[in-house]
Amino acid sequence: MPGGDHRVRGAYDLGMLQKALSVEVRTGSLVVRNRGAGHDVPSGDVFRRVSLEVDGRTIASFGRRYVAAVDRRTGDISRVLAEQTSLRPGEEREFRVPSVGHYRLVYHYAFGHDDRSRVIYEGALP
Repeated sequence: MPGGDHRVRGAYDLGMLQKALSVEVRTGSLVVRNRGAGHDVPSGDVFRRVSLEVDGRTIASFGRRYVAAVDRRTGDISRVLAEQTSLRPGEEREFRVPSVGHYRLVYHYAFGHDDRSRVIYEGALP
């Protein structure tokens, strides 16, 4: 790993994120597709997610959501998958949107103790 950096490049590299995901603007809808990753997007770290925003409002979120579960017998706490909405390889999802406005596809992740985000795509609705 160059310089001792053990981060996987794809998770932080905007160019790779743009190769993995696409947004198609259609009249009255946006289509988000996992077009280039051979795995679910996002994957890996539980603090990764992708959001689709229209006019500053999140209309869809992709990733995994966990909840805490307590074993009644032992009191042990564990993490349980509550929802899996990542995009599978080749999968696309279509979302109805207003005929005008602004959209953004944003990648959210944790880096150390900081929450960060990167805009993957953005543009105007026709």
